[in-house]
Amino acid sequence: MLDNVEHLLDAAPFVAECLIAPGVTILATSRAPLHLRGEREIAVAPLALPRRKPPPTADQLSQYAAVRLFIDRAQSVRADFVVDAANAPAVAEICHRLDGLSLAIELAAARVKMLPPHAMLGRLEQRLPMLTGGARDLPARQQTLRATIAWSYDLLTEDERRLYRRLSVFAGGWTIEAAEAVAGSPATGELGLDVFDALGRLLDHSLVHSMEGERAAEPRFGMLETIREFGLAQLAASGEADEARDRHAAHLAEFTEQFDAVMRGPELPKLLATLETEHDNLRAALAWTADRDPATMARIAGAAAEFWITRGYWTDARTWLGRTLAAGDAVAPAVRLKALRHAVYLARHDEDPAGAAALGHEALTLAREVQDGEAELRALYALASVALDALDYPRAKALAEESESLARDRGDVRRAAHALALLGRAAYMQDDPRRGGALLERARAEMLAAGDEWAALDLLGEIGGVAGMLGDLETARELMEEALVGLRAIDARYALAGTLGPLAKVVFQLGDLDGATALLQETLDIARALGSPSWTHWSEAVLGEIALAQGDLPRARALLESGLAGTRAAADPFTASCVLSTLGDLALAEGDPAAAASRYREAIDTAWGTGHRFTTATWLRSLAALLVHLDQHQLAARLFGAAEAVGSAAGVSFRGMDTYSREPELASLREPMGEPAFQSAFDAGMALPLETAVAEARALAEATAVSNGRAMPASKAD
Repeated sequence: MLDNVEHLLDAAPFVAECLIAPGVTILATSRAPLHLRGEREIAVAPLALPRRKPPPTADQLSQYAAVRLFIDRAQSVRADFVVDAANAPAVAEICHRLDGLSLAIELAAARVKMLPPHAMLGRLEQRLPMLTGGARDLPARQQTLRATIAWSYDLLTEDERRLYRRLSVFAGGWTIEAAEAVAGSPATGELGLDVFDALGRLLDHSLVHSMEGERAAEPRFGMLETIREFGLAQLAASGEADEARDRHAAHLAEFTEQFDAVMRGPELPKLLATLETEHDNLRAALAWTADRDPATMARIAGAAAEFWITRGYWTDARTWLGRTLAAGDAVAPAVRLKALRHAVYLARHDEDPAGAAALGHEALTLAREVQDGEAELRALYALASVALDALDYPRAKALAEESESLARDRGDVRRAAHALALLGRAAYMQDDPRRGGALLERARAEMLAAGDEWAALDLLGEIGGVAGMLGDLETARELMEEALVGLRAIDARYALAGTLGPLAKVVFQLGDLDGATALLQETLDIARALGSPSWTHWSEAVLGEIALAQGDLPRARALLESGLAGTRAAADPFTASCVLSTLGDLALAEGDPAAAASRYREAIDTAWGTGHRFTTATWLRSLAALLVHLDQHQLAARLFGAAEAVGSAAGVSFRGMDTYSREPELASLREPMGEPAFQSAFDAGMALPLETAVAEARALAEATAVSNGRAMPASKAD
């Protein structure tokens, strides 16, 4: 047995001679292989680590070798040390930060005598200075972690040391191509050695490890963080740090721009996965260039923005797009236009319509100044989307048509399809779902033809939503589930939430409460992770509807009240009107018709304020159903008729809405009224202008609330 032979590699021929003797087997421990025939390498992996999410309990931690070692060594210096619920998360994270390295864990555990685990964790941002004080009977190189790594470093040639130092700028690993871009290659003559060959020798010395099978399909390499920290210290001491980091940032800018140019089509899942693998490197390059080189920072931020938005990295997008826009003239116009486009989307996501409009106008002005036709049509589309968010349908339609026209003039089928989709949204939001659905179908076909598969998938879920509006719930479910399969494949989280939520509503309407709850919980988890208030509050509200349907009134109230507060804070009147109507249903279930009438009136007022006629008519039916319960049959039939006129004109079916269809109450009117009286009141309601019906409904709701829900004489209601 030969122990620690990495500093005696020149003795390899002697070892080979020993192996000639019959029956001889040699076990050699080393940080580098001997490279002899018949040699079999067995890598000694770091100790087993606990999972990070969800964190294991204190009782579960002891099953992991890294934690067992920490506890054993900690108790050798402090006999009363135990892992409990209070310190378990810190102990687990310490073992992770130390990469499961046994010596590092031993040295850290020895510090328990001075520092409790949570305090130790705070000092581990710089690991090496703290990891000292090993046993005196150990070799000097094992008494501090720095000395242990330095032992391996000193065994390298000078060229290998230089490569190791430069590779330490990578966060999260690198490819061979990236290593050559940052460290140099024979073609550049900068490093004087073959990077590929030298990288293999660093791998032999265990200073670098292969990440194949971990996160990337192509050959990828990395360093443990403790080893990388040592490399960064050596890089700083060498005077090469600025150059290495500049080259790293330049490589990331070029790399990300290449990906941004093709972020669509069937390769999108692979592209997103590759950028996910490089995300730590992106962040490191952005942090380095933020003050030193704003132009390069802006190139990276603009190119990475679509990845951030697709994957829901909102903090990264806000931070770096904001820094880009603040950099002023240091950023090229084309890069600034890209940042502005994505910043408009962020402002819309953050429910800042004024900010979104201002950014959109700046983008349009700049695009026209520099005569960038593609940026101009993108800006027009963004402004049309902002107008649609504000329910300004005429302006949204005009801007979308201008964007579509410009796109077709430029031969840009993809951008024209996006503008066409926006026209479809405007149509169905204006209570013309048949025309809106047809436009969306056309837009989707054009997107697929242009290779924009991700947008087509997103649109498929929206087309399913229109089918639901038209009462075809089975088709709606089928289309949305098809969209989900594709969106899950590319992990487009924000679009995923935007399809999961409406699908949950359809599943709920089809009577599958458990299935709807599961879908909504997934929506809620994604929305909270992404920081999306709109989907968070919407999911809470629909979960409240389900709780109401299940008879769990306290839970329903908690969810609905939370959803209402959130939608009001987010200035989302459409969702707020839905929650208000459900709160009316809850009040009725609690035996408080006066409160129900008040909530229905609020729902009608809120929906009427959005200009959405069909939604307003839906809440008229809610109030009509309440009037049925109060035996106000004629007035109820009149409101049902007024709502039906709106639904018929829009081609939208109330019967596909389940919770809000109110079909049982409508059907129950015919018997007590008699068919002629019912039809007369219903027809009179159908003849009413919607604004008149809304005014009558408000008066009825207020009178019902004032009378504390008691039946009113018809003359008073009139």
